[in-house]
Amino acid sequence: MPLWLDVIAAGVAVAAFSVFFSTPLRMLGWPVAIGMLAHAMRWGALKAGAGVATGALVACLLVGGILAPVARRWRMPFARHRLCLGSIG
Repeated sequence: MPLWLDVIAAGVAVAAFSVFFSTPLRMLGWPVAIGMLAHAMRWGALKAGAGVATGALVACLLVGGILAPVARRWRMPFARHRLCLGSIG
């Protein structure tokens, strides 16, 4: 599967998972966008020869680094994003 299609599929999966856990629509864009980016970073790390654990670490550091300040600024529950992005792996 090409990367662009895989990233779109990851975004759909994150959106579905977010809706399942009743994420308000005004917050839905953040987990989808960051989930797609994190999935692409993980895929890129794996393609570069990194192991599965290293790829997951790269994705998790990216998600935490971006969403922690965003969640604080927008007063979003950070744990919800962590749940929603659990489907990127």
